[in-house]
Amino acid sequence: MPLIEPTHAGEHTLSVSPGALSVETVTIAAGSGLLAPGTVLGVLSEGGEYQPFDETATDGSECAAAVLYHLADARTASAQATAIVRKSELSASLLVWPGATASGIADGESQLVAKGIILR
Repeated sequence: MPLIEPTHAGEHTLSVSPGALSVETVTIAAGSGLLAPGTVLGVLSEGGEYQPFDETATDGSECAAAVLYHLADARTASAQATAIVRKSELSASLLVWPGATASGIADGESQLVAKGIILR
């Protein structure tokens, strides 16, 4: 049986701005699950917490706003995490779009580009 290595923290990151300009500490909403590095996040309109991008939602998470830098466990409680929110280049093939369709991913990619997150 082959050994499959999971995605590492920051593996999706090609370049970021100096210092902490590209990243912020965010709160992942409780119940969001165990999230892999590179998971695309939306920010909830009410409360400002982040959760995985959901193109069918109407709570703010339907708009791609950030990309998770490292593994985050928000299965039962909210979790603090580092997210890439601006001025960066990321590997598009390593991003995680839970349940998103090709159309939803295309929309989300445009939303990330508008925030200065360039996908290569």
